[in-house]
Amino acid sequence: MKPTVRDLWRLNVTFDGTYVAHTSGVFSDDILRSLRTRGARTFSLHPIQTFPGNLSVKHHVRSLKGISFGVTSDRSSLSFARGLVRDLGGKVLRVPKEAKILYHLACVFASNFPIGLLGVVEELTREFSGRGALSHFRELVHSSVTNALSVGPQRALTGPIVRGSSETVKLHLLELKKKNKNLIALYRILGFQALKLASKQKRLSRKQIRQMKRTLKFR
Repeated sequence: MKPTVRDLWRLNVTFDGTYVAHTSGVFSDDILRSLRTRGARTFSLHPIQTFPGNLSVKHHVRSLKGISFGVTSDRSSLSFARGLVRDLGGKVLRVPKEAKILYHLACVFASNFPIGLLGVVEELTREFSGRGALSHFRELVHSSVTNALSVGPQRALTGPIVRGSSETVKLHLLELKKKNKNLIALYRILGFQALKLASKQKRLSRKQIRQMKRTLKFR
Protein backbone atom coordinates (compact mmCIF):
# COMPACT_ATOMS: atom_id res chain seq x y z
CA MET A 1 0.00 0.00 0.00
CA LYS A 2 2.80 2.45 0.84
CA PRO A 3 4.28 2.25 -2.68
CA THR A 4 0.85 3.00 -4.17
CA VAL A 5 0.40 6.04 -1.95
CA ARG A 6 3.91 7.19 -2.83
CA ASP A 7 3.19 6.82 -6.56
CA LEU A 8 -0.03 8.83 -6.23
CA TRP A 9 1.81 11.58 -4.39
CA ARG A 10 4.51 11.69 -7.07
CA LEU A 11 1.90 12.41 -9.73
CA ASN A 12 2.02 15.94 -8.38
CA VAL A 13 -1.67 16.53 -9.04
CA THR A 14 -4.22 18.18 -6.80
CA PHE A 15 -6.77 16.11 -4.95
CA ASP A 16 -8.82 19.11 -3.80
CA GLY A 17 -12.39 18.02 -3.14
CA THR A 18 -11.50 14.34 -3.63
CA TYR A 19 -12.00 11.63 -1.04
CA VAL A 20 -9.31 8.96 -0.96
CA ALA A 21 -9.79 5.77 1.06
CA HIS A 22 -8.22 2.36 1.52
CA THR A 23 -9.79 -0.92 2.64
CA SER A 24 -6.99 -2.35 4.77
CA GLY A 25 -7.99 -3.71 8.15
CA VAL A 26 -4.53 -3.09 9.61
CA PHE A 27 -3.65 0.49 8.69
CA SER A 28 -5.43 3.65 9.74
CA ASP A 29 -6.04 6.53 7.37
CA ASP A 30 -2.69 7.99 8.47
CA ILE A 31 -1.00 5.93 5.78
CA LEU A 32 -2.65 8.34 3.32
CA ARG A 33 -1.24 11.36 5.15
CA SER A 34 0.97 12.52 2.28
CA LEU A 35 -2.06 12.83 -0.01
CA ARG A 36 -3.62 15.32 2.39
CA THR A 37 -0.85 17.72 1.40
CA ARG A 38 -2.35 17.55 -2.10
CA GLY A 39 -5.81 18.40 -0.74
CA ALA A 40 -7.25 14.89 -0.36
CA ARG A 41 -9.73 14.03 2.38
CA THR A 42 -8.84 10.58 3.62
CA PHE A 43 -10.37 7.69 5.53
CA SER A 44 -10.14 3.92 5.80
CA LEU A 45 -13.11 1.65 5.13
CA HIS A 46 -12.66 -2.04 5.98
CA PRO A 47 -15.49 -4.51 5.30
CA ILE A 48 -16.02 -6.87 8.24
CA GLN A 49 -16.57 -9.81 5.94
CA THR A 50 -14.61 -12.66 4.38
CA PHE A 51 -13.96 -12.96 0.64
CA PRO A 52 -12.49 -16.38 -0.31
CA GLY A 53 -10.67 -16.19 -3.63
CA ASN A 54 -12.37 -19.29 -5.04
CA LEU A 55 -15.91 -17.84 -4.84
CA SER A 56 -17.57 -15.71 -7.51
CA VAL A 57 -17.71 -11.92 -7.63
CA LYS A 58 -21.50 -12.19 -7.55
CA HIS A 59 -21.25 -14.09 -4.27
CA HIS A 60 -18.95 -11.46 -2.80
CA VAL A 61 -21.29 -8.63 -3.82
CA ARG A 62 -24.23 -10.39 -2.18
CA SER A 63 -22.17 -10.97 0.97
CA LEU A 64 -21.75 -7.20 1.43
CA LYS A 65 -25.43 -6.74 2.24
CA GLY A 66 -26.01 -5.73 5.83
CA ILE A 67 -22.41 -6.08 7.02
CA SER A 68 -20.49 -3.63 9.16
CA PHE A 69 -17.50 -1.61 8.03
CA GLY A 70 -14.63 -0.57 10.27
CA VAL A 71 -14.20 3.15 9.61
CA THR A 72 -11.23 5.26 10.66
CA SER A 73 -11.60 8.90 9.76
CA ASP A 74 -11.25 12.45 10.98
CA ARG A 75 -14.25 14.79 11.07
CA SER A 76 -13.67 16.14 7.57
CA SER A 77 -14.31 12.73 5.98
CA LEU A 78 -16.56 11.01 8.49
CA SER A 79 -19.85 12.22 7.04
CA PHE A 80 -18.85 11.07 3.54
CA ALA A 81 -17.68 7.69 4.87
CA ARG A 82 -20.95 7.18 6.74
CA GLY A 83 -22.90 8.04 3.60
CA LEU A 84 -20.88 5.58 1.54
CA VAL A 85 -21.51 2.78 4.04
CA ARG A 86 -25.20 3.66 4.08
CA ASP A 87 -25.31 3.48 0.27
CA LEU A 88 -23.72 0.03 0.49
CA GLY A 89 -26.46 -1.07 2.88
CA GLY A 90 -24.04 -1.48 5.77
CA LYS A 91 -23.38 -0.28 9.31
CA VAL A 92 -20.48 1.77 10.65
CA LEU A 93 -18.11 0.63 13.39
CA ARG A 94 -15.97 3.65 14.26
CA VAL A 95 -12.42 2.46 14.95
CA PRO A 96 -9.94 4.87 16.61
CA LYS A 97 -6.55 5.11 14.91
CA GLU A 98 -4.76 3.68 17.94
CA ALA A 99 -7.10 0.65 18.05
CA LYS A 100 -6.69 -0.42 14.42
CA ILE A 101 -4.40 -3.40 15.12
CA LEU A 102 -6.66 -4.49 17.99
CA TYR A 103 -9.62 -4.25 15.63
CA HIS A 104 -7.86 -6.37 13.01
CA LEU A 105 -6.95 -8.94 15.66
CA ALA A 106 -10.67 -9.22 16.46
CA CYS A 107 -11.41 -9.76 12.76
CA VAL A 108 -8.82 -12.54 12.56
CA PHE A 109 -10.19 -14.26 15.66
CA ALA A 110 -13.72 -13.94 14.27
CA SER A 111 -12.93 -15.17 10.77
CA ASN A 112 -9.66 -17.07 10.33
CA PHE A 113 -9.33 -19.00 13.57
CA PRO A 114 -12.82 -20.60 13.53
CA ILE A 115 -11.85 -22.02 10.11
CA GLY A 116 -8.73 -23.45 11.71
CA LEU A 117 -10.85 -25.03 14.45
CA LEU A 118 -13.16 -26.61 11.88
CA GLY A 119 -10.04 -28.07 10.33
CA VAL A 120 -9.32 -29.67 13.71
CA VAL A 121 -12.86 -31.13 13.81
CA GLU A 122 -12.28 -32.60 10.36
CA GLU A 123 -8.93 -34.04 11.43
CA LEU A 124 -10.27 -35.63 14.63
CA THR A 125 -13.13 -37.38 12.82
CA ARG A 126 -11.36 -38.36 9.61
CA GLU A 127 -10.68 -41.99 10.52
CA PHE A 128 -14.36 -42.84 11.12
CA SER A 129 -16.36 -40.23 9.19
CA GLY A 130 -14.73 -40.14 5.76
CA ARG A 131 -15.55 -37.34 3.37
CA GLY A 132 -18.10 -34.73 4.32
CA ALA A 133 -17.29 -35.00 8.03
CA LEU A 134 -18.11 -31.36 8.69
CA SER A 135 -21.66 -31.76 7.41
CA HIS A 136 -22.49 -33.74 10.57
CA PHE A 137 -21.36 -30.81 12.73
CA ARG A 138 -23.07 -28.08 10.70
CA GLU A 139 -26.03 -27.56 13.05
CA LEU A 140 -23.85 -27.71 16.16
CA VAL A 141 -21.56 -25.00 14.78
CA HIS A 142 -24.47 -22.91 13.55
CA SER A 143 -26.38 -23.14 16.85
CA SER A 144 -23.30 -22.37 18.94
CA VAL A 145 -22.42 -19.26 16.95
CA THR A 146 -26.05 -18.11 16.75
CA ASN A 147 -26.49 -18.50 20.50
CA ALA A 148 -23.25 -16.63 21.25
CA LEU A 149 -24.30 -13.74 19.01
CA SER A 150 -27.78 -13.73 20.53
CA VAL A 151 -27.15 -13.99 24.27
CA GLY A 152 -23.37 -13.50 24.48
CA PRO A 153 -20.46 -15.98 24.74
CA GLN A 154 -20.74 -16.42 28.52
CA ARG A 155 -24.38 -17.51 28.51
CA ALA A 156 -24.08 -19.55 25.32
CA LEU A 157 -21.20 -21.68 26.59
CA THR A 158 -21.91 -25.40 27.05
CA GLY A 159 -19.77 -28.50 27.43
CA PRO A 160 -17.66 -30.29 30.06
CA ILE A 161 -15.74 -27.24 31.28
CA VAL A 162 -18.78 -25.15 32.17
CA ARG A 163 -20.28 -28.25 33.82
CA GLY A 164 -17.13 -28.79 35.87
CA SER A 165 -16.59 -32.24 34.35
CA SER A 166 -12.87 -32.54 35.08
CA GLU A 167 -12.84 -36.28 34.38
CA THR A 168 -14.11 -35.72 30.83
CA VAL A 169 -11.48 -33.05 30.21
CA LYS A 170 -8.81 -35.43 31.49
CA LEU A 171 -10.03 -38.11 29.07
CA HIS A 172 -9.86 -35.59 26.22
CA LEU A 173 -6.25 -34.74 27.04
CA LEU A 174 -5.28 -38.41 27.31
CA GLU A 175 -6.85 -39.12 23.91
CA LEU A 176 -5.02 -36.21 22.32
CA LYS A 177 -1.79 -37.48 23.84
CA LYS A 178 -2.33 -40.74 21.95
CA LYS A 179 -3.74 -39.34 18.70
CA ASN A 180 -2.26 -35.88 18.17
CA LYS A 181 -0.01 -34.27 20.78
CA ASN A 182 0.17 -31.09 18.71
CA LEU A 183 -3.44 -30.29 19.63
CA ILE A 184 -2.94 -30.47 23.40
CA ALA A 185 -1.66 -26.90 23.70
CA LEU A 186 -4.59 -25.62 21.64
CA TYR A 187 -7.08 -27.56 23.79
CA ARG A 188 -5.56 -26.11 26.96
CA ILE A 189 -5.61 -22.53 25.68
CA LEU A 190 -9.23 -22.76 24.57
CA GLY A 191 -10.11 -24.64 27.74
CA PHE A 192 -8.76 -21.85 29.94
CA GLN A 193 -10.67 -19.31 27.85
CA ALA A 194 -13.89 -21.31 28.33
CA LEU A 195 -13.14 -21.57 32.06
CA LYS A 196 -12.73 -17.80 32.20
CA LEU A 197 -16.16 -17.33 30.63
CA ALA A 198 -17.72 -19.88 32.98
CA SER A 199 -16.14 -18.17 35.98
CA LYS A 200 -17.58 -14.79 34.98
CA GLN A 201 -21.04 -16.37 34.87
CA LYS A 202 -20.40 -17.88 38.34
CA ARG A 203 -21.53 -21.25 37.00
CA LEU A 204 -18.76 -23.10 38.84
CA SER A 205 -17.77 -23.15 42.48
CA ARG A 206 -14.27 -22.07 43.50
CA LYS A 207 -13.46 -25.71 44.18
CA GLN A 208 -14.59 -26.71 40.68
CA ILE A 209 -12.53 -23.91 39.13
CA ARG A 210 -9.39 -24.97 41.00
CA GLN A 211 -9.94 -28.60 40.00
CA MET A 212 -10.50 -27.66 36.36
CA LYS A 213 -7.31 -25.58 36.29
CA ARG A 214 -5.34 -28.55 37.65
CA THR A 215 -6.92 -30.85 35.07
CA LEU A 216 -6.15 -28.52 32.17
CA LYS A 217 -2.52 -28.51 33.27
CA PHE A 218 -2.52 -32.31 33.47
CA ARG A 219 0.47 -33.94 31.76
